[in-house]
Amino acid sequence: MISATSLPAGGVSAAGVRQPQERCLWTEFQPVGKRWNDSSQSWMSVGVDGIIGELSPQIVVILEKVDYCNDDAITFSWSVRNNSDTTITFPLQSNNITIRDPFGTSYAIDGSQSEPRIMVVQPGQQQRGTMVVPGPMNQNAPSLLVRLKDKPFGEASWLVSLEGR
Repeated sequence: MISATSLPAGGVSAAGVRQPQERCLWTEFQPVGKRWNDSSQSWMSVGVDGIIGELSPQIVVILEKVDYCNDDAITFSWSVRNNSDTTITFPLQSNNITIRDPFGTSYAIDGSQSEPRIMVVQPGQQQRGTMVVPGPMNQNAPSLLVRLKDKPFGEASWLVSLEGR
C-alpha cells in the first residue's frame, strides 16, 4: 500500500479545487516540509498534511503565489511555519534563493525590495513575506525553477508552471 505524506506539489488551491485565475498569476501553492534527523545530522523531507509525531515537519516553507502581471517586476509570496523549538530565518535574497527558467534565464532578486528582507520566525509561529525580481519575465518561459540554497532548512526546489499564459 502506498501512503502519501503530503499534498501534491502544486495544482491544488487552498480549498482543494482549482480556481480560475489571471493568466499572469500563479496561485497553486507548494509546501515543502522538513525535519531535522539527529542520526544523519541533516534535514529530511517529510509530508506537511495532517502528519503527527516523528514524521511531522518542524519547518514548512510554502511558495503561495507568483505574480508576473506587471512588466516592472515579478513578485513571489511566501509563508513559513515554524513548528520547531528554535527561532529560524528565511532570507528573501539572492544569496539564499535562485530562480531560472528552462531557457537558462536567471532572475535576480532585489533583496532591498523584499518585505521583510529576512523573515525571522519564532517557535510555534508563522510569517509571510514577499520577494521581488525587478523586470519582466521571459514571455516564452513555460515554467520557473525556484531553488532554496540554505536557510531555513537546506536545499529545496519549487517548480512553477506558467502554462496557459
